[in-house]
Amino acid sequence: MPMGTLEDLRSRAGSRLGVSDWALVDLATVKAFGRATLEPGADAPADEAAEPRLHDLIAQGLLTLSMAISLASPFTPMPDGVRSALNYGFDRIRFIAPVEVGARIRVAVDLIGVEQLDVLKWRGIFDLTVEIEGADRPAASARWLIVYLLPQPLGANGA
Repeated sequence: MPMGTLEDLRSRAGSRLGVSDWALVDLATVKAFGRATLEPGADAPADEAAEPRLHDLIAQGLLTLSMAISLASPFTPMPDGVRSALNYGFDRIRFIAPVEVGARIRVAVDLIGVEQLDVLKWRGIFDLTVEIEGADRPAASARWLIVYLLPQPLGANGA
């Protein structure tokens, strides 16, 4: 998402950058994520006579968070003059309400701030709120960090 310069982005601190479209959390995605993360029992076939297993009822919290990152990407700023934007991780993650298989989620992206770490490195701080369609409480909230790497210091050679 073009945003102007890092200083332009910094001036937008405290604003909502966007809200994604709704995305379905289906059983195939939950099972694939379970297999990819070596979750015990993720490949076990469902026994129709047995009680449903947790794997078949709710999505993993980390799947919800992974989907949030993907859903947030259209609102992830890539300021002018930045060489790379790196996912630096999270300062805080809270899984507030479970996401049932078959539910739809979306993510709201808020810019908290932008800090200069050194002459070639800046950090963007974003709050992500994962909403569940029709639910009173969000599925999750997270403070997401992105590090922006510059090819040269700001102001050098017209940057």
